[in-house]
Amino acid sequence: MIKKVIHICSDEKFIDGAIAQFARYKTIESSFFIIHHDREIRYVKSRCPNVFFFQSEKKLVETVNQSSSDCVVILHSIFVSIRHLLRIQRTIFICCWGWDIYSDVHDNLKKMLPIDLYKPYTRKMLNSQKRMLERVREMAKVCLGVYFFHNRMYRRLFDKISAISTVFPIEFHMMNLSGKCFFPFRYMFMELPNDFVPKEPTSLSAVPRILVGNSLDPTNNHIDILERLEKIGRPIEALIPISYGGNERYKTALKKYVLKFQNVKTTFLETFMDRKQYFNLVNTCCAAVFGHMRQQSAGNISHALKNGFDVYLYNDSLNYAYYRELGYKFFSIENDLCNFSGKPYLSIESQKENFDIYMNDADLCRYDEEMMKFFSSFEL
Repeated sequence: MIKKVIHICSDEKFIDGAIAQFARYKTIESSFFIIHHDREIRYVKSRCPNVFFFQSEKKLVETVNQSSSDCVVILHSIFVSIRHLLRIQRTIFICCWGWDIYSDVHDNLKKMLPIDLYKPYTRKMLNSQKRMLERVREMAKVCLGVYFFHNRMYRRLFDKISAISTVFPIEFHMMNLSGKCFFPFRYMFMELPNDFVPKEPTSLSAVPRILVGNSLDPTNNHIDILERLEKIGRPIEALIPISYGGNERYKTALKKYVLKFQNVKTTFLETFMDRKQYFNLVNTCCAAVFGHMRQQSAGNISHALKNGFDVYLYNDSLNYAYYRELGYKFFSIENDLCNFSGKPYLSIESQKENFDIYMNDADLCRYDEEMMKFFSSFEL
């Protein structure tokens, strides 16, 4: 029996991969509804007959409700206003990306997983950026119950959802939502490497290049990482992607902050690149440091691990716990980054082990079986 699915997505770089994935499933009839608020479609390249673009959230939800009554709606994160999503009259699944379920412990907007997202230098910068008018507005919203209302709407949406996909399975269990199914969807890459190739060591005469983070989002804790790199006391080039996430105020502050460093020189990637071009540039790095405390940058971390990078993560981060449980070999920001010398620490044997773990986890046949089993067993 054919399952009918409507995907509600934003104009984001992951969506073409999802379109390609669901095109593989002959028993699932998928339509992709892409919401975009810009005049121009920036990231979604697919123009298949089952891909539709909307600028009106209201019109998108009305179209969903006019679809077949046995249709399933899959939210690819939360990009449509919650007040509109609550009007959907169909079974709903959600693919959580991370930002949609995490909030900082000090935020007034409480999401499913409130944790301490920021390290000291980054938190200090963010607090200093808050202008007096913004602080007054926040206090007013608290007093008027605006945040209380928003938090209640957010919870109502998750009460309405039947199945939830998270990047790390442990996140689903951390949310502790009774009566919800785990949806095994992942944004899988269709193209996989054929053979293991050891990471080439950096020339002793060259300045080592290190990938720092994956976006402009302050949850990368850029400043805390750069401060640690500066204290190593040797020339280092930090490659920092900032083509999405964050905001202009944080970008300006970050660019100003890095001017103080003597040893660390920064190269900012401000222009969005296609996946192949981006990873070709990333592969010129000898190491990668990810300062996220929550699940974040899984694609970049997995790429670095399978390609033999020396990867550094915070000991108390969810990324560290997840990748350590899978058996990957990598390093601690707190304990190991201070010893960085520009030469690879990861042996070729350990690089090969990381490659094999990645390939096993990226088994498309097993993944397809899991997806088909889920859809065949799920009752509307």
